Amino acid sequence: MARILMVNDEHDLLALCQEALQECGYTVETETSGRGAIDRAAQVRPDLLIVDWIIPDMDGHAVIAAFRSRPDLQDIPVLAISALHDGESLARRAGADDFLQKPFDADELIAAARQLLVRTAHHPSPAEP
Repeated sequence: MARILMVNDEHDLLALCQEALQECGYTVETETSGRGAIDRAAQVRPDLLIVDWIIPDMDGHAVIAAFRSRPDLQDIPVLAISALHDGESLARRAGADDFLQKPFDADELIAAARQLLVRTAHHPSPAEP
């Protein structure tokens, strides 16, 4: 089953997203900082990174740049999330593979994660919920 690493400093949103993704069969690791996400990714080698654009220690651009600069992390697909009005263009310019506008519901998150995992052929999709 695919392992997802999600980084977000909004603890309630992080918990809800983790629960929704786990109910679909994904293994979900969470971090609340960019540096923590980079360290955790090096340890667990996720199949997908979901990163909020605004987090305290690094923005989404810096997190994506760090992933893309490391040979051990550079091929991990990235789903960026943000409430910024220009979030999608920022994420695309930074090298995110896909983008999800906040607010979103659990079904939208699951569909975006599933689609990106399948599209990048990084890991097979779990069965539909």
